[in-house]
Amino acid sequence: MPITNQGLEAYVSQGLSRLTRPRLKPVESEFPEHGRWLAMFTLNNMARLGLREGVAGLCFALIRRADAAIEDYEDGRNALARFCDERAADGSVSITSYFRAVRKLELAVADVEQSLQFMLRVPGFPRFTQGDGSPRDRLNLMYNSYRHVDPLTLPAGQIHAVWIEDDGIHAVTGAHFTFDELRESICDVSRLAEKLAKGELSAAPPTP
Repeated sequence: MPITNQGLEAYVSQGLSRLTRPRLKPVESEFPEHGRWLAMFTLNNMARLGLREGVAGLCFALIRRADAAIEDYEDGRNALARFCDERAADGSVSITSYFRAVRKLELAVADVEQSLQFMLRVPGFPRFTQGDGSPRDRLNLMYNSYRHVDPLTLPAGQIHAVWIEDDGIHAVTGAHFTFDELRESICDVSRLAEKLAKGELSAAPPTP
């Protein structure tokens, strides 16, 4: 149904009037075997790696979340495309498609952030400094934005802790993560997950 820009901002989501045609590049085509990673890792582990308990669990945790990040990103990308196509066609706004896109992209952020948190248990994995403004820092801030923000304490004029604009994902905490940055972060953890699944990467034991 058609809604004015003022109505969108006041009753649906901040920033929605500025959402026109975001460009989210696909990521699934980069990793066509991602749906088989868990099975591949299991077979490789049984046949020749022999990893058990903590180390195998760390590998499973990372692979699971990398696989989920690809699916959630693609689901969010498709939902956002449907929202924009319908709006461009007749001016109607599919509120369901918009919030599905937000939810799926939030999940993709969580998948990547949790993967990277697991990797911090591996000796030598690069750390980041909170507040340094790096993509890794902003990913962490974005993740925490919707985990810890109380809707009843949001600033005036803000309905949600997280929203989407053409240039990426925004949060009331000031965090901003572009779609390209999210995609590249997914690719980073997915390349690692793929190597683990294929038995091409030695897994170090988790630190205490």
